[in-house]
Amino acid sequence: MVSPEWEPHTPVLRPFVYASKFPARLYNLDIVNRNEYNVSGNQIRIVHKPGTRYYDLWNGVELAPDVRGDSAVVSFSLEPKDTARYSQRRRRYPDSTRIWRRWPRWPGSR
Repeated sequence: MVSPEWEPHTPVLRPFVYASKFPARLYNLDIVNRNEYNVSGNQIRIVHKPGTRYYDLWNGVELAPDVRGDSAVVSFSLEPKDTARYSQRRRRYPDSTRIWRRWPRWPGSR
């Protein structure tokens, strides 16, 4: 993805897990686990706006973050040396079971 508003090194909640934010309606997050072990639980805290939905784009599921006021904490699991892509949207995807097909996977990812 290419964007002049790209935000590399978006802050996350876990060591050796890295994220980049790309604007796309609200935004997409590409996340990389550089650890040699699985990482699960709270991964990232992001700004939340009422009516926003969160999606795991590669697994085609809607996420249910822990929303508190104007922030949301998103939890998920990453395998060792794994990558993931998540999206924040104002509207629902028409068929969330097929959204993963819209996004290419990085070489070497699961």
